[in-house]
Amino acid sequence: MQEKFKSLGYTYDLDDLDYPAININLKTGLGAFITAGRSLKYGKSVKIGVANLKNVLKETSSTCNKTNYVLMGYSQGAQVLGDTLREDINPSQITFAAFFGDPQLFLPESNNNACAGENLSVYRKDVTDCKVESGILGARIPYVPEEFIDKSGTWCNKDDAICGSGIKLKNNTAHLAYSQKIKKFIQGLDIGNITGKNIPITPIEKQTKAGH
Repeated sequence: MQEKFKSLGYTYDLDDLDYPAININLKTGLGAFITAGRSLKYGKSVKIGVANLKNVLKETSSTCNKTNYVLMGYSQGAQVLGDTLREDINPSQITFAAFFGDPQLFLPESNNNACAGENLSVYRKDVTDCKVESGILGARIPYVPEEFIDKSGTWCNKDDAICGSGIKLKNNTAHLAYSQKIKKFIQGLDIGNITGKNIPITPIEKQTKAGH
């Protein structure tokens, strides 16, 4: 990564967003579920995350207005990222937004020939389960604002109940298995030319209707 940036004359920082992400247990998980992640302890945490991310973008841009951002969010962080893109931020400075295991995933094509590999959302990068429609906390509609459609991507592991694939919540190992995909995403970035079209797409598992 460093050599790739250096060869193109770029400098970069990798930063973790500082906010009180919630440890999900029966109580906090139930609260998140019944409020669609909008209130109680989980929802308050998301709002703090959104405010903090907005401040980071604003403060960094005020001192270096040529800064561009590749934003990544995992699990609750993906919801924070999705909500932040709805705020008053400059789309031209967001190079790409990557969502992993998003509890508010939205893929409208699940009822529109997705299992035949048709009418797929442009931000669907690695969601092999063709029946996934929405995350466990409901769908964020639209998933991202129009100005971010072509520079967003979402990943949802098969059997990850958090982003809507499967129903197994206890010992949901699929939700904990994104580290290699995140690493592959970062290592594969075409720095200086990052667009949604340049991010590799994992084919869905096509299914045919019974009797066909």
